[in-house]
Amino acid sequence: MRMLASLGALALLCFGSVMCQDTMPGDLEAELTKRGGFTQILALLKGAGLLDTLKMADNITVFAPTDDAIARIPADTLAAVTGNPTELQKILGYHAVLKDVTALHRNGINRLQDKVVMSSNNLPIRINVYKSVHSIAAEGVNITERAIRVSNGYVHAIDGVMMPPTGDIVEIAVADGSFTTLVSLLTSAGLVDAIKSDMNITVFAPNDAAFAKLDPQVTAYLTSHPEDLK
Repeated sequence: MRMLASLGALALLCFGSVMCQDTMPGDLEAELTKRGGFTQILALLKGAGLLDTLKMADNITVFAPTDDAIARIPADTLAAVTGNPTELQKILGYHAVLKDVTALHRNGINRLQDKVVMSSNNLPIRINVYKSVHSIAAEGVNITERAIRVSNGYVHAIDGVMMPPTGDIVEIAVADGSFTTLVSLLTSAGLVDAIKSDMNITVFAPNDAAFAKLDPQVTAYLTSHPEDLK
């Protein structure tokens, strides 16, 4: 009886060990390699010297473009980025959050809310939840698979590459060159600093062509009455 009990205990121990091996996820590289479809992002992370950093970090959240997403990048654009280590690290670092974004992998879509999280290089990533179409996006890029578990966090597959913001809203509008009327009106109304200081806003920005369709008297009124723009 004693021998049978010992054998039973050993069997349970071995069974439990096998179960643990089956359920414990691998690290970022091992898990994504096993799943397939992430060869390119793993190669880019390794080439930029970021893969080991992410593997050793605690409670990471990674937004990982699939191979199909990276394949859609024009070859000359990809070559230019990979040939610029600083820019490559900035873009790849923007796809990692060095904290556990718990709500994103634990909650069903109906319990999620729009939010902003900070990337590993301290830039904002806007998460939008579209409940009516059962879709979630990070910086406008669709999350195609949520909550791929790795040993030190979670990965969310995305169908595009997120580009880090390069300036505030006003700077982007000025650099574009097709929003001169809007920028002029914002300036005259004293709204430039207010827009610049609020990181979590969305602006629906009419371009110069849109303003050109207005009655000239309307444009003249807006220009001469900045107080009505607020």
